[in-house]
Amino acid sequence: MMMKRIITVLLLVVCVAATLSAQDIIYQQGSAVNKKAYEPVRVHLVPGVEKGQIISVEPELKAVGVGEPGTSMRRIKAYRVRLVDSEWNESKAIKIENSAAWDVMDTYLSGRTLHVLLFQVDGSQYALRHLTFEATTLQQLSDNRLLDLSLERQSEGWFKYASSPNEAYHGVAFSVWSKHQMVETHVALYDKDMKQLWKNVIRDNNAHQLIVTNEGTIVIGSLSYSDKNKDETVARFSVANAEGAKTADYITTDDIENLSLLGYNGGNIVASVLEGKGGKGLIQFRSRSGITGRTYPAMHGYLFNIDAGRMITDNRHEFSDEERAVFYNSKIAPITGPNFLSTADQLTTTDGGYVIYHRMWKEETRNVKTGMTTNEAVYSRGMLLVYVDNAGNVVWTRGIMQNNQNANWPNVEADLFEYKGNLYVLMNEAEDAPDEYTLEPALNSSKLLLANLALAIYKFTPQGEGSKQMLVRDGKHLIFTPLSRDKDGLFYFLTGSIFPKISSVVIP
Repeated sequence: MMMKRIITVLLLVVCVAATLSAQDIIYQQGSAVNKKAYEPVRVHLVPGVEKGQIISVEPELKAVGVGEPGTSMRRIKAYRVRLVDSEWNESKAIKIENSAAWDVMDTYLSGRTLHVLLFQVDGSQYALRHLTFEATTLQQLSDNRLLDLSLERQSEGWFKYASSPNEAYHGVAFSVWSKHQMVETHVALYDKDMKQLWKNVIRDNNAHQLIVTNEGTIVIGSLSYSDKNKDETVARFSVANAEGAKTADYITTDDIENLSLLGYNGGNIVASVLEGKGGKGLIQFRSRSGITGRTYPAMHGYLFNIDAGRMITDNRHEFSDEERAVFYNSKIAPITGPNFLSTADQLTTTDGGYVIYHRMWKEETRNVKTGMTTNEAVYSRGMLLVYVDNAGNVVWTRGIMQNNQNANWPNVEADLFEYKGNLYVLMNEAEDAPDEYTLEPALNSSKLLLANLALAIYKFTPQGEGSKQMLVRDGKHLIFTPLSRDKDGLFYFLTGSIFPKISSVVIP
């Protein structure tokens, strides 16, 4: 029988003002922009072999606008590999042949070898391609197909990819649906040089979520509605390795969504979900009395044993008044809600995992006569960082106040990463945001669009002690890409407003 219990949670401790020393973290932004990078999210930065070298894998575009492969809107002529410095000064470049219909899944360095993983979804054709280059000369060393499938009519599929925390293994999952029914998921494990170690097929489960462990195990998870009872949700977990694959279900009457796989150890899967209320859909409406629709009263920490096929622990954590206030960027919690919650980022660690829940929504103004959209704005009003340990316990939560408004959905809502045992959250804020980590409501910029372009970083110890540093206030520093890790605490990423600049942080 499912065991439920509510544990004591260290909730949103109102901190004594905690500020990182100005010397703790160094931030730099290059002065040059890449005006050919119309979609910075498609640019992948890899720290080079030599100090100051950066490898950029980016699309060469015909014009502004990027469509799907095989459509008239497709503007990618090819992908290029460039060796640049922090000012986009190019020393070497090479074009990847026959890459116009492909997109980048991952790029990484192994020794002096650059690995580029491309995927293709073109009609019924699905393929995975692996290329290698010498990292200092950019000489192409290999170009191989790892997967090449042609699906039947009325079938479709998608890829998921993940690396192990120690970066020793890479896992790929390809899920196939046929006539709106789940068929199977192909999974394969590769070593650091993308040599296949094993492959397997998981029946009747799809890869909504995928993690790869430091031991080379692939775990996938999905959520679906029960065929027998419309009030039941099915959480389905699968574990695969060289010996085979196992799949088991957890059926619950809780209205859950946003599954996050956070860890796996000895047959036990650690995960989290949001619990919703008031409708299954994502569409919500604003009326004169406020916003109606789906709300989220709680989240759950899970510990599921794949060998026994049962949920060991289901820890329901109802959002407290303090936590709901954070989601609304307020000192006072609303009577209902919160609404518009989603997962901004998640992270697997050896001691469990972390997930950030974010309250963000988009508002459109339309002309009632033409039906055309005349104005759009995206609002962000608060984040909640949650730590779930290897037993599925919600150990602590920490709020991050937010009051952002931008013209479009951000490429990166918040980048969550671990370094030297501490947790860091990089995010945009208003230029007059405080230096201290505090639960005082965040201020909004006086600007209306692209308003929150200052850059802040939060640090949390494993015990949940929080501090903050404003990295930069003036200028335009919208985060375009997650951080790419170099040596000695150096991280590269792209920032800017329209066109990207190369930025870096150094964490001691």
